[in-house]
Amino acid sequence: LFVIWRGATFDDARIGALSLKTGEWRILVEGGTGPQYIPSDPDSPGKGYLVYSRSGELLAAPFDAVKLQVTGRPSPIVERAATHLRSGAAQFSVSAAGSMVYIPGGVEASDQTLVWVDRKGAARPLAPLRRIFSNPRLSPDGRRLAVVVLEGASRDLWVYDIAREAMTRLTFGGNNNTSPAWTPDGKRLAFASATAGPQNLFWKPADGSGTEERLSTSGSTQWPTSWSPDSKWLVYEEARPATASDIWVAPRPEGAGTSGPAKALVQTPFFARGAVIAPGGRW
Repeated sequence: LFVIWRGATFDDARIGALSLKTGEWRILVEGGTGPQYIPSDPDSPGKGYLVYSRSGELLAAPFDAVKLQVTGRPSPIVERAATHLRSGAAQFSVSAAGSMVYIPGGVEASDQTLVWVDRKGAARPLAPLRRIFSNPRLSPDGRRLAVVVLEGASRDLWVYDIAREAMTRLTFGGNNNTSPAWTPDGKRLAFASATAGPQNLFWKPADGSGTEERLSTSGSTQWPTSWSPDSKWLVYEEARPATASDIWVAPRPEGAGTSGPAKALVQTPFFARGAVIAPGGRW
C-alpha cells in the first residue's frame, strides 16, 4: 500500500496498491493517507479491511488484497486521530489481530515562527506571526523577506517588510507558488507556479505591482534557485524522468513574455538541487 501525494496537503492524496508478484498497481481510494491492512478472517486469505485517514478521521473499508480492490463503502471508526497536514502522517497503528492504537487530536497544522539566528546559534523572533512557512529568502538589502505561506490547500508567496512588520501577499493564482528567488537589485522575484499545468518559472515585481509573467513553458516541473550577480541569468532546477533533476540557466527576459533559450549546466543520473551562483559569479 502506498500514498500518491498530489497537492499542497494530503486531503486530496490517493491511496494505491502494488502487487510485488506481478508489478500491477492501481488506485484504491481518492482522498486518504496512512493506509494499513487488517486481515478479517484467517480462513479467507486476502480478505480484510483497509484502514486509512482522511482529514483526521480514521475510516475502514472492506478490502480484497488478492484482487487489489476495495469491495465496500468505508465506515468511520475514529472521528479525530492526529494527522499531520504537511506530511500526511496519520498517528495510528493496527495489529494483525485487529487491535488499534492511535493518538487523538485531528488534523495538525504545526504553525511556525520566523526567527533570526546569529552566528552563535541564538534565535530571536523575526516577526510576531504564526503560519505554516517555507522557503524564506532575504532580499539583497536585507530589508524584506520573501516566504511561502501554506493556507488550506494553497501555497502562496508573501513579502514581509522587516522594519514595518507588514506582510503583503504576492501571488493569488493557482495553488502551488513556491521557491522565491530575488533579482540582485531586489525589484523582482522569480518563483515556481502551477497556475497552468506543471510548475514552471514566473516572475513579478516584489512590491506587488503589476501581474506575474511566465518565463518558461515546459511539461516538466521547474524551480528557480538563484540569479547571476549581473542579473543576466536565472538558475533553476528541472525534473526529468531520465535524470531525476538537472540544473539549467535561462537568460533574463528583456521584456514581457518568456525568456530566451535555456541551457543545461548539470545533467547526471542523480538529483542535482539547490544551485546558487557565488557572489563573484565565477562558481
